[in-house]
Amino acid sequence: MTRSATVGERFPNLALLLGSFGVLAAMMTVLNSHVTGKIEVAVRFFPSALGLAAVPMLLILAFRNWRANQSARLSTLRNGIGLSSIVALFAVWLVYWAMALMVSIIPHMPVSLGGLDFPIIILILYSILFGFVLAFALCGRSRPESISAAFLMWACIQASIYFRGFSLGHTTGLN
Repeated sequence: MTRSATVGERFPNLALLLGSFGVLAAMMTVLNSHVTGKIEVAVRFFPSALGLAAVPMLLILAFRNWRANQSARLSTLRNGIGLSSIVALFAVWLVYWAMALMVSIIPHMPVSLGGLDFPIIILILYSILFGFVLAFALCGRSRPESISAAFLMWACIQASIYFRGFSLGHTTGLN
């Protein structure tokens, strides 16, 4: 016999999802609009800090909740897909921060990683999307934790992308 979750039980899941989506929305707003430098730095710092600290904690909690509650009652296929989501997101987090650590430890290394920075970032973003989609196979508390980790990791990656500013007038000499 199952019972449906009450509003009080679902509120933390909803708050977690809305909070992480809010961080992603703020980061995308900063990327796509002109804001002052202080606001941009503050908004970029927040997703980076959350990506460093909150993503692994959310993934560990998701794994723990999956192991305790869902692994026995879900089918083998759904267990594998859900666990793949957690593993993929953790691998993305590990690769991203290992790259950042490598660039900070070796100061003479070019930041562009030998011209591979764009393909690596694209691969990381698609891996986050892959983990996000697979997270829907989970159920219970582990689903919003994994989805929130994907949102926060996406925002963290976006916070590290800086576009070189140019305007059409400067590139064509029309000014």
